[in-house]
Amino acid sequence: KMLTNDVNSKIITSMQMIGEYFNPSFLPNGKKLLMIRRQMVGNTLETIDYDFKNINIFNYQVDHPLTKYETDIRLFRKINGDVLLVISNYYEMYYHVYTGIRELKYNADKKINTLTDQLMLDFNSTTTQIRSKNWSPFNYNNEIYLVARLFPLTIYKLPETNEQHDAMFMNEIKDSRYVYPVNTITCDIKTYSKLNHWEYGDIRGGTPAILIPNLGYLAFFHSTFTYCHNSYRTYLMGAYVISSTYPFKIIRISTNPIVTKDLIYNPIEGPRGQSIIFPMSYYFLDKKNNTIDASVTIPDKVILSIGYRDDYAIVINLNYNELINSLSDVIC
Repeated sequence: KMLTNDVNSKIITSMQMIGEYFNPSFLPNGKKLLMIRRQMVGNTLETIDYDFKNINIFNYQVDHPLTKYETDIRLFRKINGDVLLVISNYYEMYYHVYTGIRELKYNADKKINTLTDQLMLDFNSTTTQIRSKNWSPFNYNNEIYLVARLFPLTIYKLPETNEQHDAMFMNEIKDSRYVYPVNTITCDIKTYSKLNHWEYGDIRGGTPAILIPNLGYLAFFHSTFTYCHNSYRTYLMGAYVISSTYPFKIIRISTNPIVTKDLIYNPIEGPRGQSIIFPMSYYFLDKKNNTIDASVTIPDKVILSIGYRDDYAIVINLNYNELINSLSDVIC
């Protein structure tokens, strides 16, 4: 069906391939977009124009020496306007699993000056079974929460104070904190699958979640599965909404991938259904194509950045109303 029909042509209004950028994350920041992307030798913070041209690279690296390659970083703005880098990777040490957060610092001229030391988040687990990358940060009551997985819905709160870790660990990492899950209303994946029929693999993380009044926190996820019992690992994407009040719960979600046939067509091997679509970030535009705060102005468009085939980046223009109308209620 997806290969023969543009099933989401009303949602996806246009696409633009913007370069050989590996899983880029963008964030409006005045007259420029902040940009971070995965690179083979270290990740650097950059700015880029709103037409996705003219990159300016800052002269410092983002990574912590203990994080390893395959690091995807999401730019995220706190309520007070500060910018966080959520480093969605893990470092396994002493049977623990970690990810990281860094914060931008500005000088007196409000220009980006430096980064704070990386805060390593410890999942407080003695097993790697819960290991997952691509956590989705969101603001709630002036604090930072992170969606770790959707089924069952698992959300962590960013702690404010340091806690004691074992001596070996603390010798390795300067600043680390335990994170614990907050209470959520969970939905059993078997019940959900029968009711909502997402048939495109395991649902995993994606973009930061942004609060939209009278709707909830909107974010995009990716899912993975093996196509037609062959070796091709396929990634597709959808959207979801979690409630805006505590305890959090999933209230709406895509039942079909947000995709066009062009995104899952291989020009060399034909329509074999293999794609790698990896949502990283999004922001809103109004009808005049100005960037807006969705808590103040009703959006007209969603500008979504995705990594594609682990090779280059695509910016997708989504019709906001069509996107929201496409989501189904989640009943558990």
